Amino acid sequence: MSNLTAVEQFRRRLKGVHRIAWSASDVERIAKRFGLITRDVQAALPGLPNRPIQRAADPDKSFDFTATISTADVDRSGDTIAVAGWKLDEFRKNPVVFINHVSSDLPVARSPSVWTTGGKLKASIKLAPAMANPLAEQVRHLIEGRFLSAVSVGFVPIRWEFAKDSSRPFGINFLEQKLLEFSICGIPANPAAMIDVTPAAEIGQSKTSGKNSILLQRERELAQLRRGAHR
Repeated sequence: MSNLTAVEQFRRRLKGVHRIAWSASDVERIAKRFGLITRDVQAALPGLPNRPIQRAADPDKSFDFTATISTADVDRSGDTIAVAGWKLDEFRKNPVVFINHVSSDLPVARSPSVWTTGGKLKASIKLAPAMANPLAEQVRHLIEGRFLSAVSVGFVPIRWEFAKDSSRPFGINFLEQKLLEFSICGIPANPAAMIDVTPAAEIGQSKTSGKNSILLQRERELAQLRRGAHR
């Protein structure tokens, strides 16, 4: 990173490995950290990601997988995201899940539930049917085969501060942030942001609604076999 110009470092800091929807005041504040002027900022801004498309959510609460989508660990950008600082109301109204934050494409899934527990932000994932988005069926097989295992959050910073840790001089501690979407990806910004090998129970859900839909189907099939054996 030492061989990069200040503008290149600034651009890399803005893009990061998360998908962050910076405000104009945030950009100006970060630019000052790199000693940049307005002209430099304008040169660095083209190509930054846009905010995701808003889509309606299905009220169905069944799910296929659960995942840890964020923790307070230092990520690959040298940032931390406070778990207690997540604002989830807007996401719950529009719980979209994309691939690699490409919100210009159709979502591959939605998230019926998102919650915090044990120092983690957790979420359930319901993949779209193949007839709605064929890519979702490919994603299903990749997840089940553990070829895809990671997730990454897209958010709007509300309150943040520069890290005081000398080992991450350009790192940021996000104290409050609004979740926009999360994405299934190959390499997560936060190494702890992973799809669960064993689905977790949803907080506030009944035992039945909190189970993986595949497991529920297998239980129903087993019950039918048992009834047939006792006839």
